[in-house]
Amino acid sequence: MAADTLPTNACGNPTVTLSSSTASRTLTLEVSNARGKKGSATVNISVSPAPTNYPPNASITQPAGVNPEVGYTQIALKGWVQDNENETLTYTWKIQRLDGSGNPISGTLQNVPGGSGNVSFTSGGTDLPTVTITNLTSLYPGATCGLRFRLFLELTDGNAGPPARPTVATQDFRLPPCIN
Repeated sequence: MAADTLPTNACGNPTVTLSSSTASRTLTLEVSNARGKKGSATVNISVSPAPTNYPPNASITQPAGVNPEVGYTQIALKGWVQDNENETLTYTWKIQRLDGSGNPISGTLQNVPGGSGNVSFTSGGTDLPTVTITNLTSLYPGATCGLRFRLFLELTDGNAGPPARPTVATQDFRLPPCIN
């Protein structure tokens, strides 16, 4: 393969534009200083074709806001999803307990009951069906005032792999503070 020619300049900011073909390429950069000392570096790159499938998009629309305060019961979860290829999407709502600094507490991640399913659409995005956590203490016995949680909306079209990696949207929320 013939070497690509780069413009010569004294600025030290070369720009490389490679042909649009997909292939493995070896790039070598040679430099010299005013005294004629030379150095070089070589890197191998692979140009891959653009993906035929892009991962879907997800956002949590309720509870809304930054770290909102919610009650113990009837916590409505709402989300919006979109996929460029209009694939059928699989979604799962999850919840995890956080410590006082907002870090996940190991072993507390769990699926929200009734919080998974599939959704289809033909263009743009769509709202997911509302899922309600009827009582937070049924998921976390002893849940009390001031505790913090993180919601996860995991979404996949089954094609963004292999293996398929979900798109994940998150939203933190907290229970009302304790009143003494």
